[in-house]
Amino acid sequence: MIEALLKIVGNGNVSINEEPRTLVSTDLSWLSVEICEMAVAPNSSEELVSVVKTAIAGGFNCVPRGAGMSYSLGYTPAHKRTITIDMRRMNRILEINEEDMYMTVECGCNWSVIYEALKKLGLRTPFYGPLSGLYSTVGGALSQNSVFMGSGLYGSAADSVIGLHVILADGSVLVTGSEAHQNGVPFARHFGPDLTGIFTSDTGSMGFKATATLRLIPFPKATGFASYGFEKLEDMLGAQKEIARQRIAGECYGFDPYYNMNFSKMEVSPSQKKEVGKQIIKEAGLWNAIKVGIGGQGFLARVKYSIHLTIDSNTKQGASASLKIARKICRKYQGKSLTPSIPVLIRAVPFQPVRQYILGSDGACWFPIHGMFPLSKAIEVSLEIEEYYAKNKERMDKHEIRYSYLMCTSAHEFLIEPSMYWPDKIGDFRAEFLEEEYQEKWKILPLQRSA
Repeated sequence: MIEALLKIVGNGNVSINEEPRTLVSTDLSWLSVEICEMAVAPNSSEELVSVVKTAIAGGFNCVPRGAGMSYSLGYTPAHKRTITIDMRRMNRILEINEEDMYMTVECGCNWSVIYEALKKLGLRTPFYGPLSGLYSTVGGALSQNSVFMGSGLYGSAADSVIGLHVILADGSVLVTGSEAHQNGVPFARHFGPDLTGIFTSDTGSMGFKATATLRLIPFPKATGFASYGFEKLEDMLGAQKEIARQRIAGECYGFDPYYNMNFSKMEVSPSQKKEVGKQIIKEAGLWNAIKVGIGGQGFLARVKYSIHLTIDSNTKQGASASLKIARKICRKYQGKSLTPSIPVLIRAVPFQPVRQYILGSDGACWFPIHGMFPLSKAIEVSLEIEEYYAKNKERMDKHEIRYSYLMCTSAHEFLIEPSMYWPDKIGDFRAEFLEEEYQEKWKILPLQRSA
């Protein structure tokens, strides 16, 4: 099998040593898994088809893996006789069609590459990536149905996809959307029954997404930023729900007290500070850069609950009008205006190293899970989570487990992502995603550092 796969993908693209096999068999969930027998990295759709056919014919299970940023066990092997297919070499932008407003990419392409390529043309995808977009791939985001950048107006990753090329278990290629028509152009999703939807939110289990065609929109010409603090969780959620119904914010996300504390300590790595400052001025303007410089993020440690808004428009007047609506809503729920450091920073540099997202601010280990709900359930679900943590406080205190949750609107949907943090070794998998200056610093236990 190794020889057959090497003939397809070439030397250096089949891994059989234990360390790389262990890394590609691990996700962010901390759950024990089987280790794949080998990892294979194809470089094209043609190679992917050949790899799948060869592996299946040889009696192996196959699982696709993107950048590894998920926690759903979607790509972790369930059986010993498994080949992991590493999609990251299939990372090219194949077409940007400015006339029909779509782009086609290989599914190993990450969101940061797409964002930068389109921005030069004054374009963007509606959903334009998760917070981990510096690493996360298009195929991974579609498999997990990611939410964040642009989701306030345009929904999840799946809502921006028009069509797919999918490799099925027998190695055949299925084309979805209008491109499936003879000599078809991939400009529309709904060509006959919507087969595209079968392969989104599937954690990669229904087939290998080789290429994806995504919608394009003009890059916003004006952007406004706002942050508000709240004393009560119910008030913050009430404001978020109403802003979501008004469809005015490209991003609308909320933090609980621990998340606020975590972000108050968020720091840009020394190697990036100068570049980030330039980007804030370029993307958000000098005045917002000054506000961020003066306000920083430290004030968040004194805030119980906070929401952060990024509002896009074709004109400054449009952005200003939407900001006034948001301000009126937040004041209705007793929200107090804060320096919008977080939304300014995230819009200026949307895809930063994931250190602050996969670890606590002190290097504590992190494990999230999330659910999507209708807006009407946002307060009920959030209060139940609070109740759950309260009931388990004694056990959590014993093991020094802390918690937080991120709350985010996605069009007319509500996402809540509870997370837990505890002192432990971060492990090689997480260390791989840390900047060099943090790898050695955080390889020891947080408890040992504070002792």
